[in-house]
Amino acid sequence: MATWVRALGVRLGTAIGVIALLAACSAPWTASHPGTASNPASVLAAAVSKLQSQDGSTARLRATISLGSLGEMDMTGVQQFTPSTALHLQVNLAGAQLSSALGSSMEIILKDGIEYLKFAGGMMAQLPGGKQWLKIDLNQMSAGGAGAGLGSALTVNQNTDPAQQLRLLLTSGNLKKVGPQTVDGVSTTHYAGDVDPAKMVQTQAGSTLSPADIQKLQSSLQTAGITGEHIDLWLDRAGLPAEIKVSADSSIGAIKVDEHFSDWGAPVSITAPPADQVADISKLAPGG
Repeated sequence: MATWVRALGVRLGTAIGVIALLAACSAPWTASHPGTASNPASVLAAAVSKLQSQDGSTARLRATISLGSLGEMDMTGVQQFTPSTALHLQVNLAGAQLSSALGSSMEIILKDGIEYLKFAGGMMAQLPGGKQWLKIDLNQMSAGGAGAGLGSALTVNQNTDPAQQLRLLLTSGNLKKVGPQTVDGVSTTHYAGDVDPAKMVQTQAGSTLSPADIQKLQSSLQTAGITGEHIDLWLDRAGLPAEIKVSADSSIGAIKVDEHFSDWGAPVSITAPPADQVADISKLAPGG
């Protein structure tokens, strides 16, 4: 069994669970939002529709994720949201626990439900046969496998669709329009609200989640120490996100995600690395 696979799961398991949980709570849902065009809920509902059009199919992304005591990740790259999720990101890491496992930087490609990781250092850079990329098939990752925790973590990248975050914000009981602000030199309108993840889990009941899924998420929320999230959203004049911030307290400290979007709808090219440069995690774990 690959020691570094086990070690990565131990070091990052808590952070993985927190991020995956926040993403899971923002899964798609359907609701109607009455009101005029100036009503914040109506504006956000219109933005969700815009994100599902060609204008919102791709974007350039710049993001910072603070993982409490574990450290911080800075990411830049491009992402495709429709017709399928794909991304190509460069990631810089800071913090002893993150960098010891992953090195100072990494590259992530997600294509057709398969994640490819390239590490600049750390224990994860020690791939067999001189391979440069680690392949994780998110479609086949099982809950009991040695790489399951890592797979669950990487599934988060499939949940970074801003439309999902807007849907979550629409569940806020105190959604409000803050006012006009400039973000990255772009004129935007700022919206904000607080979200109860536990209530969101209950909202999912009878829709996309089974009773077992509901119970598992509620248990995970309690374990992770997450009792609420605050979301800030800045929409540009086209009705598309320029920036989204999500913050929550957890068992590893404050979790903060700050995403900046630009170049909406511009063509992107995301390709998987050459097969001869890839090591499959399923072949490195027991039973592989």
